[in-house]
Amino acid sequence: GDFLISSLEWAPDGAPMVAWHQSAERYLVVWADGRGTDTGHGPDIFGRRVRSGGALAGNDFRICSPGATDTEALPAVACRHDAVGCLTVWQDDRNYSSRSWDIYGGIKS
Repeated sequence: GDFLISSLEWAPDGAPMVAWHQSAERYLVVWADGRGTDTGHGPDIFGRRVRSGGALAGNDFRICSPGATDTEALPAVACRHDAVGCLTVWQDDRNYSSRSWDIYGGIKS
């Protein structure tokens, strides 16, 4: 059946992406998480590990750094089958006033 991956808090979550992490034998699901939008800040990029059978493997976690203070959106994720980490990239407007949108990334194991 269905199971909830994102936060239980009221928030407009969206743009989910998933990758299989072979060496860890689990998925990494990433999304734009809106739990900070009620403070005038845009969504952040969060992730959660999911075991192959669908059981959640721990709590969700923030992927973008605390320096990401505006809108982070449209994540994508890839994992190497022989490596420890997964690379998540996203569109980020923390420098919007001087540069417009940038692409940032982070690696999580």
